[in-house]
Amino acid sequence: MAIEASQGLRVLGINILGRFLANKENNVRYVALQQLILVVDLDYNAVSRHRQIITDCLKDHDICIKKQALDLIYKITNSMNVKSITKELINYLLVADSEFRKELSNKICLICEKYAPTKKWHIDTVVKVLTMSGSSV
Repeated sequence: MAIEASQGLRVLGINILGRFLANKENNVRYVALQQLILVVDLDYNAVSRHRQIITDCLKDHDICIKKQALDLIYKITNSMNVKSITKELINYLLVADSEFRKELSNKICLICEKYAPTKKWHIDTVVKVLTMSGSSV
């Protein structure tokens, strides 16, 4: 990943890390998420191609994997994909366990504050998150 001269190698490495996310072993998925967080600034497009499998990691039973996936989703969010990502996260908020709901709600609100396309959408989304989170926040 540190070789600056070869973007092709970096993309290949990121794609391999993306495939590691489908592994059943928790340690492999955790390390892949951790490394993707580190390289997302080097090659945003290559990492964001794995958005669906990263989002699927939120459904994992291991809280560490959920937190890493949420941190990575936060890093790949931008003004172009903010609506679709917040929609996915809000849908997951419905079924999230109570110990993870607080952190998930916080990240959704941070994403909304940072990338909201309009003030109305920002306020509507935050109110929806607060309503759905209940006493978790």
